[in-house]
Amino acid sequence: MRLAMKALLAAALAVACLGAWAQSYPTRPVTLIVPFAAGGPTDVVARTLGAAMMKTLGQTVVIENKLGAGGTIAANYVAKANPDGYTMFIHHNGMATATGLYRKLPFNPLTDFDYIGQVADVPMTLIARKDFPANNLREFNAYVRANKDKINLANAGLGAVSHLCGMLLQQALGVELTTVPFQGTAPAMTALLGGQVDILCDQTTQTIPIIVVTGFARTYYLKGFFTTPYGRDQWVSLWVDGAIEWKAVAELVERSYRVVALKRMIKALDGQ
Repeated sequence: MRLAMKALLAAALAVACLGAWAQSYPTRPVTLIVPFAAGGPTDVVARTLGAAMMKTLGQTVVIENKLGAGGTIAANYVAKANPDGYTMFIHHNGMATATGLYRKLPFNPLTDFDYIGQVADVPMTLIARKDFPANNLREFNAYVRANKDKINLANAGLGAVSHLCGMLLQQALGVELTTVPFQGTAPAMTALLGGQVDILCDQTTQTIPIIVVTGFARTYYLKGFFTTPYGRDQWVSLWVDGAIEWKAVAELVERSYRVVALKRMIKALDGQ
């Protein structure tokens, strides 16, 4: 009876502590790690989300870009961080494909993180330099097949969604193009606009401003062109550093981006 009472008191104390922790969290700035370059599509989503989270959490959300190796450098950094709920990680489909692209990872995507939820689902587009000789997707397909040795395909680096999209594009067309990897979408887009590369497959958060605002590129929407195990769109999700009280973290952050961020994010992305 005494042992049962002690166990009951211990459980009650644990619940009370968790509730108190949830009410006080966060007491200091939260760091949101972005695995790609500033100005890129994942960075755009992260900064939109972070701005909304600050209002709900009442604390500063620091956006920190850690580039390299298709997001695995950033993921490893978060996996090794102090598991206190103050280091968060935003990533896309590359988190799911990393185990198939790298022989050995210094972290376990399934056990070293706590998944909070999906933040966004972004359509993909195929964009080409302004003087690319194709007026629609059908002409694009024919030209690429006929000139496969002359065309180079940019991507944001190994494991990036633009890399995966480019591989699927080549598979669908039955061609092998010269691929040019960059350290993020922003530098890849700069090269495309400068005419150093021919085509780039990326999400609308990055391509729409170029198409609508500058008119310096041509676009070919990929709807119905090919499918992937993850669909034709890119998903972007949020993880936390394996905090013991992760459920409390998830509740607060989920409330933040569901109630505030998604409405503002949709408005911001549509406005681009």
